[in-house]
Amino acid sequence: NSNDITEEVEIVGDSEIEVSVQINKHSEIPVKMTTITGQTKDGYTITDVSMDIDVIDVVGKDEEIELVKEIILDPIDVTGESETIVVTRDVRDFLRSTQLSVRNGTPHEVNSTVTIKPEITREFTVSLTNIEVAGDKPDAEIEDNVTISLRGVSEVINQIQEDSIR
Repeated sequence: NSNDITEEVEIVGDSEIEVSVQINKHSEIPVKMTTITGQTKDGYTITDVSMDIDVIDVVGKDEEIELVKEIILDPIDVTGESETIVVTRDVRDFLRSTQLSVRNGTPHEVNSTVTIKPEITREFTVSLTNIEVAGDKPDAEIEDNVTISLRGVSEVINQIQEDSIR
């Protein structure tokens, strides 16, 4: 069977047995970050993509392990999403086309988390005294305060102070 041998085998009596055991190599294969496809619902944005495992411990023949350099997970579609999603992928599905298997007692599932947060828009009025003309228009003049709109996640936008905008 596919169980790892972890204990000694005891032979009882005067019987002799002959055992043939294939010794497999084990290796850690990197799991690559998933690709994100689609667009979130209007007014929402992706703020983070993470995985709970970045390597999988596999066993198999040396030559088979050498062929598999990495595991690339299937894309995650976020079309129309408005909240964080977690997608669980079983790497054994990827390994089915090989002669490798996940080492006993080690994780075989990878959870990919796509953090989605609502965006906000906030307006700022920039005083003339804080405006400096840069570039190739040194003679340009601004005759009034400037109002700008910034859009992003609230954790970032709410930290912006109006007097820090120049």
